[in-house]
Amino acid sequence: MVMVSAVVPVYNAEKTLVKSVQSLVIQPEINEIILVDDGSKDNSYSICLNLAAKYQQIKVLQHSGKINKGAPATRNLGLAHASNKWIQFQDADDELLPGKIKMQLECLNEESSFLVGAFLFQKDGKKEYQNYLSDPWSGLLGIKLGITISNLWNGDMIKQIGGWRENLPNMQEYYLMFDLLKINPIVSYCPHALSVMKYRHNSITNSNKNKKNKQDNYFKYRAKVREYLEKCNEFSFLRRHYYHISTGNNLSYHKPTFEVKINRLYYNLYRKMREVKSAIS
Repeated sequence: MVMVSAVVPVYNAEKTLVKSVQSLVIQPEINEIILVDDGSKDNSYSICLNLAAKYQQIKVLQHSGKINKGAPATRNLGLAHASNKWIQFQDADDELLPGKIKMQLECLNEESSFLVGAFLFQKDGKKEYQNYLSDPWSGLLGIKLGITISNLWNGDMIKQIGGWRENLPNMQEYYLMFDLLKINPIVSYCPHALSVMKYRHNSITNSNKNKKNKQDNYFKYRAKVREYLEKCNEFSFLRRHYYHISTGNNLSYHKPTFEVKINRLYYNLYRKMREVKSAIS
């Protein structure tokens, strides 16, 4: 039976940590839960210790000096101590649904660099199903290739590429998938939405901290993926489509100071067709 390790970065999560961890404990295939405190200022670390005393599969780690280093570095620390190949990364305020790991393992090709899972996005009490694109490179360009919690990750390959990039303002899991696909393009998929991502106004993506850098990073990220595909002669029509549409959508609310490559005629035609289709329906 394939077993899975869970890695949970913990930062000031005293209100949500217990429920989040319980959603891992109920997954029989997870025999190791690594809680990594990231310099919390509240009671999170004490809660971690209490959980470890209650559940034998839980381990608790901290950074040297009990400092705050951010989620990617904290995930890397947990990954370095994980004993299983397959890793479930989870933030301390997100949750898995019962059977998440079991159903994803049933869909898993062991040679994959990661498995992409659908998920539920929860905001204002409402949950919305979020699907993915079946072509992984189109999914990278369209930002539709799952998220940290919804996916299942090949820890051996993450170690091979040097772990999570630790200095990114956002887009952390998408840079990770980009790095993984460059060494192994095999990906598995599971269509069942078995995890819940909760909207957080103060998350890395949604907070106003470094807002301009984060908005710029969407364009820089897509440019890197496009340049790689062009170099490999793999920038197909489908992938061009998602590049131009996603880039155009980002340009509608943020215009960076640097030049952005986009086929505006294609994007405007696509938007017009969408408007006509919406009006007819």
